[in-house]
Amino acid sequence: MIKRKKFRLPGYKYLKKLPFYKLIENFLKYSFVSLILTAVSIIIMWLAVDLFGVLAAVMSPILYIAALFIKYFVYKRIDLTKMKKHVAAIYAFIELVILGISIFAFWAVIDVGKFNTLLFTPIIWTSVFFLRFGFYSWFNMLRTSKHPFRHKQHYEK
Repeated sequence: MIKRKKFRLPGYKYLKKLPFYKLIENFLKYSFVSLILTAVSIIIMWLAVDLFGVLAAVMSPILYIAALFIKYFVYKRIDLTKMKKHVAAIYAFIELVILGISIFAFWAVIDVGKFNTLLFTPIIWTSVFFLRFGFYSWFNMLRTSKHPFRHKQHYEK
């Protein structure tokens, strides 16, 4: 078995000195992966909805599920998530809730409200991004992260 080098962010030794550095490190990794996938998804969504006339409520779940599979393998590769069997039910629940919120937001804003897809897709996905990361952190699903207000080590000096 080939041992691979652990993925570290630039400036890791300075980041390690900050309070809640594990949470910050995980957020930065999560943000980087999501930023790339969001940019690709925005372009695909804009092409499909504005140029080809596909409903946003139809296109949103397709892109969301495709991005979900890609992110899962990327998160495993960079050692971000700790997907154990007991966490899978929580993960599935969070993703279904987020998918429902995302579909409703796209339907309400783009299909019904007729707002610009290129402008509102990043706004909706950024909101969903922060909501999802909050759920992951709250349920302690990220590797080595502890919720800052629920773990004893953050109270002791």
